[in-house]
Amino acid sequence: MPKDINENYFYFRKPQRLAIIAICVTVFCFAALPYVYDYFYLSKLKSTPINREQLALLEQLEKDTTSRYDGYASDYTPYKNYNNSGYKNYSKNKYDNTPLKYRLFDFDPNTTSKQNWIELGVREKTADGILNYISKGGRFRQPEDINKIWGIDSVHKARLLPYIKITEVATNYANTKYPERQPYVPKNIEPININTADTTAWATLPGIGPGYARRIIRYRDQLGGFYATKQVAETYMMPDSVFQKILPYLLCNPNEIQKININTATEENLKQHPKIRWQLAKLIVAYRTQHGKYKNIEELTNIMVITPEVMKEIRNYVKVE
Repeated sequence: MPKDINENYFYFRKPQRLAIIAICVTVFCFAALPYVYDYFYLSKLKSTPINREQLALLEQLEKDTTSRYDGYASDYTPYKNYNNSGYKNYSKNKYDNTPLKYRLFDFDPNTTSKQNWIELGVREKTADGILNYISKGGRFRQPEDINKIWGIDSVHKARLLPYIKITEVATNYANTKYPERQPYVPKNIEPININTADTTAWATLPGIGPGYARRIIRYRDQLGGFYATKQVAETYMMPDSVFQKILPYLLCNPNEIQKININTATEENLKQHPKIRWQLAKLIVAYRTQHGKYKNIEELTNIMVITPEVMKEIRNYVKVE
């Protein structure tokens, strides 16, 4: 018995042995690949002579990039020399050694021209953006507002800050952009009869626009009228906050409701009512067919599904004649 087990579980046929050998060789090749690459390629690369001109260029580039920020207004490199025109030089960017110029003087950012911005060391594109902001009604209210400008580095902003003199905002801008608010005067709102008011009357209430007015009237017509003001809150998508605003202005007369005669109404008529619907309409007509006409409304409670809660909902919308 043990011999059979060894033959079944520990004996491999020739194709299986070949497959195992192939897998082992593949795994060994992948494991040895990094060492072969390092030996044949990197050793050859290390032995390649370095071009002295390229090395000098790399050293110079490294020196430039570590001694200077990203090119705006001198940043971390001190520029103490002035040219003959009184302008201070700074490098445009870390790859371009062409000197740019700026000089400092008192200025109002709300009225400064493009040329003056450039003289202050602001790039032309940034100056255009500032003038565009001013032309659309924007203003600098205090010197620190210059920190909101993109395109000027923080070092140069700090350099410009003491020279900012704002004189125009308080007199012109404040009066035109933000005129004095008029005191709110609530309009005189008249109460409305919720069973007879049209869309115009509903729209006079706070929070009620033409859309809500149409929804309220549509729901009222489906019911046949409201028997209580609280039913207005059942209108589709009526927020409770809006209903609470209009509640003090709502008047209701239950006698104006159009009721359905359950002795003559068809199943189709009954199921159109939001409080009855098709299942209850079918049972009301079936009971009438089986037992004859209703003598009073209370007979509806003989229908099993009409509970006291359901009866309370439909009582105001049905009648017997």
